[in-house]
Amino acid sequence: MQKDKEKVTEKENKKAKDNEEATVTDPLLAGQSTEGGRHKPEKSHKKLFIIFGVVVSSCALLGVLFFTSLFDLMMGDVNPDSEKNAAEVLKAKSVTYLPIPELTINLKKTSSRSRTLTASFVLALENENVRKNVNHFIPMIQDQFHTFLREMDVSDLEGMAGIERVSQEMLIRINRVVAPFSVTDVLVQKFYIR
Repeated sequence: MQKDKEKVTEKENKKAKDNEEATVTDPLLAGQSTEGGRHKPEKSHKKLFIIFGVVVSSCALLGVLFFTSLFDLMMGDVNPDSEKNAAEVLKAKSVTYLPIPELTINLKKTSSRSRTLTASFVLALENENVRKNVNHFIPMIQDQFHTFLREMDVSDLEGMAGIERVSQEMLIRINRVVAPFSVTDVLVQKFYIR
């Protein structure tokens, strides 16, 4: 009976040794400790998390510096005249407006009643120099408005789509009239049908 107990203990010891060897030689379990049959990962995940945080933070900081003037200051690319140049660019890009006198136009008859359109427009121009030059073309611009709008039906002018269509068509026609200069937009101030 004692021999049987010794054989059982030897078998248990052998199984324990086999389990220990399996944990050491198993590539998935290498570097992990066992406790109560469960495997615990090493503390290297904390290190990876910290390294990842540092990398992401530094990338964010570089991105902020790149998209602000701080990067230019650090790299020495700032020119003292750049503020003057920026002001000149803004002045050159400033938009000026030229109002067109109010128009009253008889629309195309679709029924026995005649309808009139009362409208006023404003032209958006690139700068004051263009405004002075386009101002000489006001009679021809008014003629373009009259010619185009007289042929429109009331149904063509209804709603925002109608107003947008008039604005876009007039922009094309006006730019043909003021050819060396250009109008950037036609703004509608008043637009109603009686």
